[in-house]
Amino acid sequence: MRKYSIDVCRALACILVLMGHALILFNGEDPTTTTWAISNYFHTALHFAVNPFFMISGALILGREKLNIKKHMKRTLHFLILYFIWGFMLACLDNRFWHVWYNDASLSRLIFGGYYHLWYLSAMILCYAFLPLLHSAIHKTGLDIKYCFGLIVFTVLVVNTEYLPNKPLWLELLLQNFDLAYLKYLVYFFLGWWLSQRKLSAKEFGLLALASFVAVTIYAWLNRRYSISIGAPSGLFYDFLSPAMVLLTSLAFSLCMYVKSVPKCLVGIMDEFLACSFGIYLIHVPITTMIKASGFDLSQYSMVVLAPITFVLLLLVTFAIVFVLRRIPIIKKLVT
Repeated sequence: MRKYSIDVCRALACILVLMGHALILFNGEDPTTTTWAISNYFHTALHFAVNPFFMISGALILGREKLNIKKHMKRTLHFLILYFIWGFMLACLDNRFWHVWYNDASLSRLIFGGYYHLWYLSAMILCYAFLPLLHSAIHKTGLDIKYCFGLIVFTVLVVNTEYLPNKPLWLELLLQNFDLAYLKYLVYFFLGWWLSQRKLSAKEFGLLALASFVAVTIYAWLNRRYSISIGAPSGLFYDFLSPAMVLLTSLAFSLCMYVKSVPKCLVGIMDEFLACSFGIYLIHVPITTMIKASGFDLSQYSMVVLAPITFVLLLLVTFAIVFVLRRIPIIKKLVT
């Protein structure tokens, strides 16, 4: 049976990611301004947008009684291949044309340096690798000894490699981009599974909403005070696992779990959008990067008026690009 709640959650998360990145274009450099204060609050509120993707994976994968390790690792390998392909392509484009994240970079940095929004793939890959352990603990199933031994060897090698002196650049970049600290996002995988197994009461949902609002307000205030104290914009309090982010992610996910159906007239549109959602995530950042590289300063304009327009245009343009790319057989696998 189709779970429309999961579909709506995925669509919502994709939209919120684009909304947050559209707002970045209006940030400005002065944290004392009202515009920056408003932008900071919305950034604090929208910074959770990637987290629901982890929760969705947790709800779907951990919700299964049995986990096919071979299929699971094939999916993990697919993510890994996409990470290197997209990382290399975007790094080369940036190094050649935009000079926002790369400039006169070496071949090693272009191949292994990744691109900043691809951290999500790195985190997903590492969490996927260790997810069978969490699945086994939840469902009390037996563990594959060979698989567990492989994880132990991998972990030991990574931890000890970090202490090697004079490491080559490619190895430093790999350790940096596939930091074992990303395993902290397994919290969201577990939380997604747990919340998908129960329905919050009206009282619980109300308390969660109130706690989320209070936490976001406090974190936005703290981030602005800190930014003013150092005289420059900061994202110190935008941590993806802060109490504010955990509460907001849980609130959004729980809200989506109430969805049982979608109007038939919207099903086709939603299906196409969901098919393009991963590609939209990959494509939208190069577009915002090009805007930054052009030197066009949006922060001088009214954020209230132009930010929604910029978001809608970004959404439509990225959707149109991915929609076309998915019709090309060779490229389809790169955006799906």
